[in-house]
Amino acid sequence: MKDNLTRIERFVKAKKPFIVVQYFQWMRTVKSEQYRAYDIVFLDTNRCITSFKLTNKGLDWFRANKELFKIAKKDNEHGTIYEFNNFKQFVENEVPKDKRETDFENLPTIEIEE
Repeated sequence: MKDNLTRIERFVKAKKPFIVVQYFQWMRTVKSEQYRAYDIVFLDTNRCITSFKLTNKGLDWFRANKELFKIAKKDNEHGTIYEFNNFKQFVENEVPKDKRETDFENLPTIEIEE
């Protein structure tokens, strides 16, 4: 597995559109103890939507550079989607609707308070 830091920096340097999905995980038996998990979602060379977990140095880099990302969706119960370089528009232009694994219009959302 490639180093997360190398991959996320390469994506940003190449201006490759992607999203960082922050969500919550917990054990089934202890839901009161949850923690945040992060995935990077992007289009691979075959135009398939794919992802990998963001951990360690890559996660530290993301937290230090959040200003490069736009909040695309926020839901206090489910998490947040951070978008880089108009990922949603890129997917809509590059991948036919019937081939997409994710329908962006059906993601939960709440209003973001400024």
